[in-house]
Amino acid sequence: AGLFSAVVTSFLVQASQNFQPDYGEMTVILLHDLMSIQLALADGVSTANITSPSINPTTQFVADEINVWVNGFWAVSLTASLAVALAAVLIKQWLHHYVSLHSGTPSRRSHVRHFRFTGLELWRVRIIIGILPVIMNLSLALFLSGLILF
Repeated sequence: AGLFSAVVTSFLVQASQNFQPDYGEMTVILLHDLMSIQLALADGVSTANITSPSINPTTQFVADEINVWVNGFWAVSLTASLAVALAAVLIKQWLHHYVSLHSGTPSRRSHVRHFRFTGLELWRVRIIIGILPVIMNLSLALFLSGLILF
């Protein structure tokens, strides 16, 4: 889950750049328009014949809907895979404490073990362990869906 989260994070970082305007493209268009004006003035042509810039840098940027969906899929996928990783670490710690032996009388050790077993049953750890692969598969499916749309 950790390695998958790292991969999804790298894709998400790259795809999140689509939520910003492409200032390089904007600069090229505006420089082209400036060059057209300067060439027209150098040739003695009226600047009224020159078309207005095809892009306005002050307009509000709106991201494509497909980029919103892709980033949404990948963000949910990353969240799910990180939740699986966290749950797996926590469950591993719980199980390690459950099987560890403590010093004391056999009666005291049996009470502690029963207390821990009751806690595992109360928290339904067996069900949680069974659900983790399902959540990881859903996370993978969301990532692949976003990759198809990308």
